[in-house]
Amino acid sequence: MGEFVAMGPPPGAPYAYLATPSSGRGRGVVIFHAWWGLNPFFRELADRLAGEGYTALAPDLYDGKLTGDPREAEQLRTQLDFDRSAGRAKAAVDFLLTHPAVSGASVGTLGCSMGGAWAMLLTDPKYRADRVDAAVTFYGYEAGIDFPRTTAAYLGHFAEDDRLYPTEKVREWERDLRATGRDATFHIHPGTRHGFFEADRPDTFHPGAAASAWTHTLDFLRTRLPPPRSP
Repeated sequence: MGEFVAMGPPPGAPYAYLATPSSGRGRGVVIFHAWWGLNPFFRELADRLAGEGYTALAPDLYDGKLTGDPREAEQLRTQLDFDRSAGRAKAAVDFLLTHPAVSGASVGTLGCSMGGAWAMLLTDPKYRADRVDAAVTFYGYEAGIDFPRTTAAYLGHFAEDDRLYPTEKVREWERDLRATGRDATFHIHPGTRHGFFEADRPDTFHPGAAASAWTHTLDFLRTRLPPPRSP
């Protein structure tokens, strides 16, 4: 089980959920929640990554606000202060890189929907491209990135039936990314809709696709963020 931590000195420091591996140290991964807020699913996702040997930090972009209603979630997303959130996202990377439970000089990012866009955004040279080696996005995308100047590898998981991200567009993005020299693999999961990875969304959760996506994600992270070699 992880714990809530302040990403800076109080008062007013933003909070995040931190989960560390039983070994005591691991490569760092920043998790970004979807537009629902930092709900139990995303905290449990951090715990799952910790169980796989990673130190996972999930910053709270909503300052504790949560919802399960799509209309309220849309309102929370549109009210988000971009510059403030970007600062918080960068602070999450810095927090991990200076934490004693983190090994290595770079981190990975992972997010769902809105969070997937944030996971990709941190790979941009304007943010933390120098410290993000791997980005995993679940049904989210950020087009406004200077991809030729990034160094991260990208893994994407998208739904077969998603009006926000149709298959043709996803394949176009994948081709464009590879054309810039980036390592990019986007999976289209058959029989799924937007939100298929989130177990707390019974209307869209797809257990088979979620399990497959998780396996691909762990393989990707282990390749891109291997533990440092022992001296």
